[in-house]
Amino acid sequence: MNNSQISIKRIGELLTDDDGRPNCFWIPAYQRGYRWKKLQVNQLLDDIWEFVQQSKGGSNKKAFYCLQPIVVKIQESRRIEVIDGQQRLTTIYLLLTFLKDIMNLFNKKRFEIKYEIRGDANELFLSEIDVGRRNENIDFFHMCEAYEAIETWFSERDGMHRITFLQALLNDDEEGYNVKVI
Repeated sequence: MNNSQISIKRIGELLTDDDGRPNCFWIPAYQRGYRWKKLQVNQLLDDIWEFVQQSKGGSNKKAFYCLQPIVVKIQESRRIEVIDGQQRLTTIYLLLTFLKDIMNLFNKKRFEIKYEIRGDANELFLSEIDVGRRNENIDFFHMCEAYEAIETWFSERDGMHRITFLQALLNDDEEGYNVKVI
């Protein structure tokens, strides 16, 4: 029996399940480690920001920015196994971690990411990025590089960009002006 389903989800829909609990994305051991460089992170931020700018006052209110697909398998334990898209999902998580103070103001929770490899170490590290731990392992190194790229990108812009950016990421308007994944 084939349970395959293709759908487009807002980033905001990835945050919590129907009961309001944070969704738990599980990265199995067969996935390669996080390896996005500053270039890929900056390209993602620039692309989303360009979408935000083009959407302002635009006539197409249904427009949205679509990330590449994230392929998942729902486990019985409510855990969501990530088959493909771990790099994008982790980068979005890092971005939400950077913006978590603003998220808290709007009573929004980040989704969770759990790794089969390094388990709790990665979870604890991701919940509060500590760039001083970057040399503990190769994943932490690349996550710190990505997080610093996010910090730098936002430091070069007005502080209000954070709110505008988060609004585009988490806008719950079905009609558009938001970021989605397939």
